Amino acid sequence: MRALSNLVGNAITHSAGSKVLVGARGREDTVRIEVWDNGQGLNKEQIINLKQRGNKSETSAGSGLGLHIVERICEEHGHEFDFQSRKGRGSAAFISLQSRD
Repeated sequence: MRALSNLVGNAITHSAGSKVLVGARGREDTVRIEVWDNGQGLNKEQIINLKQRGNKSETSAGSGLGLHIVERICEEHGHEFDFQSRKGRGSAAFISLQSRD
């Protein structure tokens, strides 16, 4: 829940009041939670910078700490996390949850 809350909060904050879509897709033993926004988006260099800042102990708004926290939570629980963004088009974040028998 914390990871999803961070992703949705990030999308709302950076979509400039535009559109945010949250959904889930099931396939066999996996559920993929998706959070999409049509905000300003990021280029590859900006994503790398966010990840590097997230690895430091910065706590200021926009520091990339939210994505870093989501990555850490997913890693600790064995879930896959992916983040994609295109400058001027928006961003999408994905958490894949595996069924545990």
